Amino acid sequence: MVDIPCSNVCKGAHSYHEGIKGDNADITKLLFVLNKPDKRVLVPTLYDIDYEIALSKSRTGKVLIDILKFCNLTINDVYITNLFKCVLPGDRVPRKKEYEKCVCVLEQQIKDFKPKKIIMFGRRAYEFMFPEHAKKNKLEDMVGQILCYDNIPSLISYHPGMLEQIFKKKQKREHYEKIKDFLISD
Repeated sequence: MVDIPCSNVCKGAHSYHEGIKGDNADITKLLFVLNKPDKRVLVPTLYDIDYEIALSKSRTGKVLIDILKFCNLTINDVYITNLFKCVLPGDRVPRKKEYEKCVCVLEQQIKDFKPKKIIMFGRRAYEFMFPEHAKKNKLEDMVGQILCYDNIPSLISYHPGMLEQIFKKKQKREHYEKIKDFLISD
């Protein structure tokens, strides 16, 4: 078991992963919030040596890199984190109560980092960061919309791992354009 800097550690967690902050993230102040880390973060040095190579080994990572390239950005320009921080046995999906325990950790990360803009990737990030809104509006109806989280503009997106499955080429490009417009607008 790895030392986990969280008082809400989930039972049986193998590790805890706060995310990766790019070298230029404190300048751009862009935060990407995904769902959860997986067992790849346990591979020694893979994430420490070259995060982009590690990301490129997953469908989610490939799409994130593609989005960043489309926006003329790199991994070094963003802080990528997850709503859920623990790596659970067998990469199992966290239970609702486990997500609920982890929300406060992400909220503190946001307060500490003070992003100018956030992209909430996926259903879980949307539902747990905008619970009242999510009760009334499904993710599918909110994709591409901007909500404010603690006065921070936050774009709602499908999870990168789903973009390839959901969108055809034209729709994907239009979605990437929305992301780019959001990230570069003042």
